[in-house]
Amino acid sequence: MTDGVAWAAAEIVVFMVAATLIGFAIGWILGRWLQQRTIGESYELELGNQEELARKAEYRLTEANKTIDKLQVQMRHESEKIGELEAQLTSAQVAAESLVDSDELHRFQEDLEECTAVRRELEARVAELETELTARREMVLAAVVEAEMPIAAEPTKEEGLARISEIAERTAGGLPVADDDLKKVHGIGPKLERTLKDLGITSFRQIANFQAEDIAYVTAALDAFKGRIERDDWMSGAAEQHAKKYNEPA
Repeated sequence: MTDGVAWAAAEIVVFMVAATLIGFAIGWILGRWLQQRTIGESYELELGNQEELARKAEYRLTEANKTIDKLQVQMRHESEKIGELEAQLTSAQVAAESLVDSDELHRFQEDLEECTAVRRELEARVAELETELTARREMVLAAVVEAEMPIAAEPTKEEGLARISEIAERTAGGLPVADDDLKKVHGIGPKLERTLKDLGITSFRQIANFQAEDIAYVTAALDAFKGRIERDDWMSGAAEQHAKKYNEPA
């Protein structure tokens, strides 16, 4: 009878262990599924943002082309005016050379000087239009480049962890690294603070000196949602806390 009870107890223990393992497995699989779904939604959102940027760039390109066409038409009109003035100038010169009466010659010389002044103004205007046209062309090229820019691949968590030591050292600026209360920065809670300090990010100065590329790797290393650091603007908050605590810029 004792053997039967022991055997039953052993079976119960085995079933409990099996149930526990199955529960852990289901929880792990569900967690991975939710994580993959969240990542997929983030990428879809990013893709939508990039498509919106492309549409805006295409609209700016269209508007810039319209402006360029208008400027080109205006330049042609100004060039035609210059041609007309040159013809008038030539006629005035011919007429002045054929005049004998000094009063008439003086009047034609005045007209000639006036035409020359107007011509200079028109040439200056054409030069301004050419400068504006060049600037518009550069804007168009920049819009095209922005519209055709591919979506940059986000670093993986492993890549973020591999870069975090270099980021922590560089953002410290060669100065001793303080152990600041990072929770004072908006968006950083106790859990994130512990993770940051475990990764070597322990001071306001380091966070304030994050560059755009650093943010992508830190986000990956923290396994945080993309855009969280930029949304909460950790950099400005850390710089403010550093200045408040140490009375110096970060």
